[in-house]
Amino acid sequence: MLKRILFIFYCFTSITVFGDDATRIMVYEQLHKLAPLKLYGGDIELIGENQLAKQELSQWVKLLLTKTESFFGSPIKFENQTIRIVIKSESTDDKPFVTTSIFNGKILQRLVITDVNNFDLELLELLFSEILIKGYIYDNIPKSALLLSYKDVTIPYWLKMGLARNFYNSYKENDAEEAYMAWINGRILPLRNIFENNLWSTYVSGIFLSSIKRESNYRDNFNKIFIAIANDFDIDYFWIQNNILNIDDNEFLIFWDNWLYIQKYMIYVPRQQLNGFERYLLHQSLFSFQGYSGVPIDKTLPQAMSPIMITQYKDELWVNNYINSKTRQLQVTATGKSEQYRDITNKICDYIKNIKSDMKLKDQILQYREIQDAIFKPIKEKDDIIIAE
Repeated sequence: MLKRILFIFYCFTSITVFGDDATRIMVYEQLHKLAPLKLYGGDIELIGENQLAKQELSQWVKLLLTKTESFFGSPIKFENQTIRIVIKSESTDDKPFVTTSIFNGKILQRLVITDVNNFDLELLELLFSEILIKGYIYDNIPKSALLLSYKDVTIPYWLKMGLARNFYNSYKENDAEEAYMAWINGRILPLRNIFENNLWSTYVSGIFLSSIKRESNYRDNFNKIFIAIANDFDIDYFWIQNNILNIDDNEFLIFWDNWLYIQKYMIYVPRQQLNGFERYLLHQSLFSFQGYSGVPIDKTLPQAMSPIMITQYKDELWVNNYINSKTRQLQVTATGKSEQYRDITNKICDYIKNIKSDMKLKDQILQYREIQDAIFKPIKEKDDIIIAE
């Protein structure tokens, strides 16, 4: 009887202990879910119950912070601010949003993600780029002044969108293509008009900010912009002209046109196959204009000539200059392009080098047609630019 009583007592206490441990573990797990994930010594916090979402988002945060500091050429000090990213499983808000306030003697910027299963990643990138830019601006305001007379700063659209468009090579390549195509077709307004009427498109913002980045003193220039925003200066066309580029109005026009022009040489994402933009470039590269590529300025010559047209002038002295100049130009343009692009470029160069040969005109025409076919056939991408031959 005593043994039975002792056995029942043992079982009861075991259940109690194991039940308490289970409760303890459950509480620990729940609190662990609610605990913020802290990055960079707590300067950035991620809050939410979804542990997987917090871990994945932390990688995204680290990536964009690294890219931002590399782009601007200096780190964010986080002396005057804390960034908190809140992941909400249930919310009445459809889109992510940002709030700014003072907390524990620092500026607290909150990025609230309302639905981790359905959100616009590009909008998140734009909001986070604004938060990171504000970090640089807060670094340029004395803490006492920041807390005593705090007011939120306004980041120009071209600056925050420009940074967001420079996060990834795929964005930069897309913007380079779109900007160049818009420019050659006369669809980009003068930069002064864009500033004065706030007509910033996504791709123009990215291209413009990258034009500042290309200057040798870009770190100082970006810091000038941050200080100007911190002091409520109006960063307009003339401010950029006088404080960043230090050039006159006409030079600014040339600076912008040149930057748009060289976008066609920008290679950010190497490819194995041609895209529509590359097909367009190859088609354009066939033509030479008077005063360029060794072609003289002569009223008796057409303004633009393809290699097949130049065969008519193969006995002229200037054709040797054309062959050397044009083939060098084509080879430079092909650097970094896809393998298919380089192969077609080599075919064009071989054709040009044989302009002065004794090849029959019929054979030259057939060879030239093969080059054109290689450029335009087959066209697989749905967004290709098809240009009539």
